[in-house]
Amino acid sequence: MAPGQRLALQAARHAPPFGGWFLGCLATLARRSPELFLRLATSELPGVDCRALERPGMREAFLAGYAEAFRRGSWGVAQDLQVFTRPWGFDLGAIKVPISIHHGDADTVVPAQHARHFAEAIPGAQLHLHPGHGHFSILDGAWEVLAMLAASQGAP
Repeated sequence: MAPGQRLALQAARHAPPFGGWFLGCLATLARRSPELFLRLATSELPGVDCRALERPGMREAFLAGYAEAFRRGSWGVAQDLQVFTRPWGFDLGAIKVPISIHHGDADTVVPAQHARHFAEAIPGAQLHLHPGHGHFSILDGAWEVLAMLAASQGAP
């Protein structure tokens, strides 16, 4: 993880409402000055993710998704941060349904170690690390992932 992301997670772990508020301030910036927000938001991303966000439609979708997360305030995002930084209250080993985990090995937003942890903790989980993909660029392979999932379920 990039230093700024580690700092944000540490703040979120100890004060999720503050983390939600801070990210809400960034949402205001995203609405008022999308170019400045994008420079800040992508400053610690790997090149593959920066290039993904430069493609037609991706940048707009990223900005719209970020704004939507805060449409009704920052409390929901604060709850997400709390869930992300604290125990979930159930044993991952108790999951009995088939799990297919897809993750970019160049992801710096959510490091691949998280995917490995889930794959090790969930019985029978299948881990698919996509070489060279980051947090956003992995969306390029969405159709491939969906086809793989459909094939595993016996769909044509």
